[in-house]
Amino acid sequence: FRARSASTHRRGVPGCGAVTNMPPAASEDAGPVQMRLLVILGSHYCERARWALDLAGLAYEQDVYPPVVHMPGTRSARPRDSASTSVPMLLTPDEGVLTDSGDIVRYAWTHAGSSATAQALYPADLEARAEVAAVEKEATRLGVWVRVVLYHYMFKNAPREAIIDTLCQGTTNSRERWFRWLYTPITFLMKQGMRINEDNANMCYDRIKATMDKMSERLASSKFLVGNSFTAADLTFSSMAALLVQTKPCQDNYGAKTSVLAEVMPEALLKEMRESRAGQHCTSMYESYRQPRESDSKL
Repeated sequence: FRARSASTHRRGVPGCGAVTNMPPAASEDAGPVQMRLLVILGSHYCERARWALDLAGLAYEQDVYPPVVHMPGTRSARPRDSASTSVPMLLTPDEGVLTDSGDIVRYAWTHAGSSATAQALYPADLEARAEVAAVEKEATRLGVWVRVVLYHYMFKNAPREAIIDTLCQGTTNSRERWFRWLYTPITFLMKQGMRINEDNANMCYDRIKATMDKMSERLASSKFLVGNSFTAADLTFSSMAALLVQTKPCQDNYGAKTSVLAEVMPEALLKEMRESRAGQHCTSMYESYRQPRESDSKL
């Protein structure tokens, strides 16, 4: 990916959801307003948001940061009444600033236009929609544990330059320089803040395994996690699991370069994830439903 940093931050009055101020109204001949998505390129939560926006065919500009270095950018863009400094963060022309990946998925669904697949992310049936939301909630918890395990093996087994290349991909030269300069305190803060250590990684892996087994049970008699079609449940779970599964469709269609993770994780862990029914489902969803934008090229 190549960074495409916006030159200004948009601010204005409250709208719907997690919002801040709206940008000035565009003139009739100004063309469509492009949204701005603040991301850490390899983040699975950012991938969840990016996948939904791509599926809906919505135009947006990525503003790419390395971990921790993203905080000044999100502080300047966030709503005045919000303490959030996390990514993804989407600046929209009609609903202000969305500060949660789930809100961005729902935004994509309500703005899906002619995309039948995006329109079906949340079923019309209220009971089925509630089931989708329950699976999404479970999958986002999975994402927390996946993050700990991946960072543990990356910091343990990858050379420093490989870590920097992975975490700084797609960002600007100046942001990469800041990350390099502050590498030691930044990685210390990451390890402390996310409890990245051997014991916690082992505990998180046990929870990952239990969740993958539960998802595999759901898939025993169905192609999809909820109902008979692709929904936000499949999108969210697959986004969270792809970094662990690391099959070719996941690597090729994920919105960032992630192959270094397959090089640092234990082979037995990768094999177990890939061969599980849930892991195979993740691969299938990436193969069938994840097509990154043509304008985005891997580093």
